[in-house]
Amino acid sequence: ARFRLAKESLTFRDEIRLPKAGLADVCKALPSACVLLEFARYNPHKDLPSTDDAFKEAPRYICYIVRPGDAPPLAVDLGSAIVIDGLIEEWRKMALKHMKHIQGASADDEKQLAGVGRKLYKKIFAPIKKAVRLESCEQLVVCPDGNLNRLAFESLVLPHSDNSRIPYL
Repeated sequence: ARFRLAKESLTFRDEIRLPKAGLADVCKALPSACVLLEFARYNPHKDLPSTDDAFKEAPRYICYIVRPGDAPPLAVDLGSAIVIDGLIEEWRKMALKHMKHIQGASADDEKQLAGVGRKLYKKIFAPIKKAVRLESCEQLVVCPDGNLNRLAFESLVLPHSDNSRIPYL
């Protein structure tokens, strides 16, 4: 069946000719000062052993951290997707409001926007920073999922400075 489909479809034929890349290939391709953050929104399986019933039912975000070389990937639970998605929606509404009134934006508006950005940073990046040191990272490759696709990661404010931003590709 594959042979017949490849014969009929140029697109399929080109796709099956492409080499398949595995985790080792990705790790080898990453520059030395680069980290890949692969986010996923998922629904936990209700039959998993856990003492936390909320963990079994509510959708969550997880981040797989892939580093260059031979280091194994890390998995970091980021918590409730409902909470994170709510913060993203709040941030987007405030950012759009701020953009509409950019000339007349008050300092209070900017503080509120920065405050939500800090909350998002704490929910998304603080758990990642506990798992891996990002200080020496010069570039992040961010692969978002779910509503994280709607977030401009470079706009998140780092907790140690109002002007520091997250550099990512």
